[in-house]
Amino acid sequence: MGRRRAGKRQANQDGEEGQDGADCAPLNALRLNDEDADVLPVIAAHPSEAVFATAFGPNVRVYDARSSKGLDLVEEKEAAKHSASVRCIAFAPSGHLMASAGDDKLVKVWDTQTWKCLRTWLSPKKISAIQFSPKGDWIFYANKFGEVLTASCSPENLAIEVDELKPGEGADLVLGHCCSIITDIVIPLDGRLIVTCDRDEKIRSSRMPTDPADGSHEIAAFCLGHRSFVTRLAFVNSPSGELLLVSGGGDGTVRLWQPELGILLQTFDVSTASPPSKDEEEEKEEEEGQETPTPTVMTVAASKSGVVAVGVQGYSDVLLLKVTEENTLSLIQRVAISPAANIACLTFDHANQLWAMALAPRDPADQSEASDAPSGTVLLACASLAADGTNAGQSQDIVSTPMSEALQVVPARLEAGDMTQRDYSSKATELGSVMPVKGLIKRKISEMEREGRKVGRNDKKK
Repeated sequence: MGRRRAGKRQANQDGEEGQDGADCAPLNALRLNDEDADVLPVIAAHPSEAVFATAFGPNVRVYDARSSKGLDLVEEKEAAKHSASVRCIAFAPSGHLMASAGDDKLVKVWDTQTWKCLRTWLSPKKISAIQFSPKGDWIFYANKFGEVLTASCSPENLAIEVDELKPGEGADLVLGHCCSIITDIVIPLDGRLIVTCDRDEKIRSSRMPTDPADGSHEIAAFCLGHRSFVTRLAFVNSPSGELLLVSGGGDGTVRLWQPELGILLQTFDVSTASPPSKDEEEEKEEEEGQETPTPTVMTVAASKSGVVAVGVQGYSDVLLLKVTEENTLSLIQRVAISPAANIACLTFDHANQLWAMALAPRDPADQSEASDAPSGTVLLACASLAADGTNAGQSQDIVSTPMSEALQVVPARLEAGDMTQRDYSSKATELGSVMPVKGLIKRKISEMEREGRKVGRNDKKK
């Protein structure tokens, strides 16, 4: 009772075909062109090994951080390969499975021992978020229609041979956000909740059902307070051991919540973390009448020690926050990425190392042949953090011959920053134009356009 098949929904409500997309880009295609303005790099770290996975466009790459060697993914069916931008990657908490999904509507589950693709599902809509259950026996994925679907990752289900992929087949509807794009899914290790957020400012905390395929019919709480779209969620432990929720959004804030009660504990305004210098204040006074754009929190990640890393649109620094005894967020350090770049995705690995994927605009002074068309470059950097969450001074360049050949990674370093000063280069201030958040910003419709749409709908009815 109560079970609903996602496959019953119309497959092409947005007029898209499931397998549409350009051919997979070559391995060295990690320079950002103007047509790639809506592409963001993503990264995920293995929960217990020195392995991480990255994606940019349709290319998913897995690396051994100790040897800096790439690990080959095995895809036996050519037609089932990712053909459009991969938007999300996730590892099962046990580390035995990895999932990738994105704009081609494919959800792929990989065996992390053989790196072979075990099973592929086709979603009715483009995928915007994925997450495994604590035991890794279920995969949850959200689409841009506001649905969260789930499929079993039991050995028996993963072994099923599927000759032809059909939208929604093999998956069940868990919950919905009323046609609002879901931007993230997080599940605590105790598995009692499934928390989702969307572009309509909502964070929904739902009870995890005993059988996820039956759907989640009980809402524990709504965490309401963001004044714009919510981009990312992360669970973090307080010093007392209480499980709290951190969210970031387009309103330029990082918020701390009690997720089961929907109680807002603190709002941290990222603009206060880096006060403008005197010169910038003078320039602002000269530009009277111009509103300063609100910085968007692009990504948040939490470590096991209670450190929250925050990447902000237009900032070349990662902000490191710490949950205090009073259940508030305190800024402990800024960590700069060099050369200046806009942080797109952050994650902590099992050794408390902070990994960052970033986009840097092309340097106008770069006259190399490779700089003719590209408008930006993808950077990969890593920093080791001390027990208190501060940078331990062991930042390193994650660049080697195998990785640079596969990823076109340019040297990048995460370095400790001074919290009392803001010293962004002119390049860093231009980064906002590189980061695509337009898909989450609702376009304002004029009254004339609104009336025109009404007329169009009435004409179709005749």
